[in-house]
Amino acid sequence: MYQPLFSAIDSTSTGRGFLYEVSRSFVERSVDLSTVSGVATATGVILGTLLLIYLVRRHFESRHKPVAIDMVAGDDSIRHILERTVTERSRYELQFTSADGKRRATALCTCVHIDDANLTLECSSVAPPRTSWAGRRVDLLFRLQEGACEVFYGFHTTISGTSLNDEGIVLVHVSLPPMLERKQKRAFLRLTPPPHLIRGIDMWELPPGVSDKGEWSPHRLPPPMATASPDGGDALNLINISGGGLRLQISRDITKKGGLRYDADLRLLLRLALYDPDEGRVLYYWLKCSHRNHFTETETQHTETGLQYREWGVTIAPMASVTWTPARPDGEVEPLTRWTLRRHLELYRSICVS
Repeated sequence: MYQPLFSAIDSTSTGRGFLYEVSRSFVERSVDLSTVSGVATATGVILGTLLLIYLVRRHFESRHKPVAIDMVAGDDSIRHILERTVTERSRYELQFTSADGKRRATALCTCVHIDDANLTLECSSVAPPRTSWAGRRVDLLFRLQEGACEVFYGFHTTISGTSLNDEGIVLVHVSLPPMLERKQKRAFLRLTPPPHLIRGIDMWELPPGVSDKGEWSPHRLPPPMATASPDGGDALNLINISGGGLRLQISRDITKKGGLRYDADLRLLLRLALYDPDEGRVLYYWLKCSHRNHFTETETQHTETGLQYREWGVTIAPMASVTWTPARPDGEVEPLTRWTLRRHLELYRSICVS
């Protein structure tokens, strides 16, 4: 008997299975396509919103550029700080900026005048100035005492001119900065140590025969050319110290009596007695140092000299034999880096925080 084609197909399990698979596949594909479309739409909205937020922030940041917390901005605030350096006769370190961006220590100066556009720096250690200095970029670093703590500042500026005062001392005129940075620009943290931690300083102009081979005995040394003791009133004063060098004030009498010439050839030997609270005893640091820069105070004629470590040794007795160790290529003496950092943290916690 004749049967329609579709009826024949429907009457078999194979036909029913075929139609079911076609129907299910169609429904699932429709769901998948709608899901993909929804996800794509949501992703586009999110990306568009983020792009809009980014563009708005860029717009407002370009108009109102934020000042970092380690910056001082505003003409009145900057002038107030700089005027304090005049009244307190703070030392400035002037560094020329080279083409490769590195700073090179050039001179120590004192700010003697501020006008509407310039700072005038008195630089007694600088040779007669060159007119080519005008327009050169320099970095200036200084510090101020804030209660029991020191605050370090620095800024970039341009030399606007040079001149000589009535005594023939070089005056360097630099443009007022638009901003000050409140931090040390140093590879090593500097510290003005509390007097009770400095138990003595002895200084020699480095004599021949201070060997760097094996052990060396300080018993062969002549009497030091200058000393400082905890009692004060001495010819030497430790201005500050770091793991890479120190700054020492040497009295006019010692400079004259010892015939010291503050130039690149100057080499000094120091024995620095520092109390170490961590060990509960005094350690004696023997330091071979080279001259980096200096500043002679106009009124007192005392000289501050910056010294870099070359070799070092440490002993627990003042005249014990010394085994010399070369300083690292950047001048670091690691035990002094640790001592300085720990004393700085102690001072900050006990005084500056309060």
